[in-house]
Amino acid sequence: MNKVNVSTFRTSTDRLFTIANIDYNACVDNKDMLELKNWIARAVTSLGVVELMECKRANQYDIEQYNKSITAIKEKILIAKERINNH
Repeated sequence: MNKVNVSTFRTSTDRLFTIANIDYNACVDNKDMLELKNWIARAVTSLGVVELMECKRANQYDIEQYNKSITAIKEKILIAKERINNH
């Protein structure tokens, strides 16, 4: 586990939400789905970093948001892979 301060914990949680809800929706379907493939790579890398974080001073709300952001990014990764397979 990677111990981080509350600020880093919250910022990383927010970043995962941004990747899942804003960056994903900005991906355009094109012939080779390259943009979506790059998004998946970035999402998986970001998820890996965030999942290893630990913050002893995080409050209950921070932990709930952290868990929701991880769930959201995992769901979007599955949807993105499905989009590529169906293309």
